[in-house]
Amino acid sequence: MGNTGDTKRASAEREYVTAVSIMSGIITLIEPTGDIGYYRQRGIEKLTTEKRGALMRIGALSKDWAKYKALPRNYSISFEDTEIQGKALASFTDRYADACIRLYKSKNRGKK
Repeated sequence: MGNTGDTKRASAEREYVTAVSIMSGIITLIEPTGDIGYYRQRGIEKLTTEKRGALMRIGALSKDWAKYKALPRNYSISFEDTEIQGKALASFTDRYADACIRLYKSKNRGKK
C-alpha cells in the first residue's frame, strides 16, 4: 500500500523573537530561551559575489557574514520599539543591496 498520510515536511513552530540590532547584515536577537543569538540576514548568500564585495567595501555588509548561520525560517523578528528602530528586516534582498550601494554613491559623489 502507498503512503496515504500528509507528505508535507513538518515545519518548526513559529517563534516571535525580539531583535536587538541589525548591523551590516548581522542580526543580534534575544533567543526564545532568553540567550543572545547572532544570525545573518536571510538571502545574503543569494547575492552575487561582486555585489557582496561591493557591500563589504562600503561597510554595508560584515566581512565575516559567512561565519553566521542564516536566520531560521521559523523566526519572525521585530524590534521592541518600531517607532524608534523601524521595521526589523529578516532578509537582505537584492533590492535592499542595490539601495545601499546607491545611497553610498549619492553621499560620496564628488569626494576623493
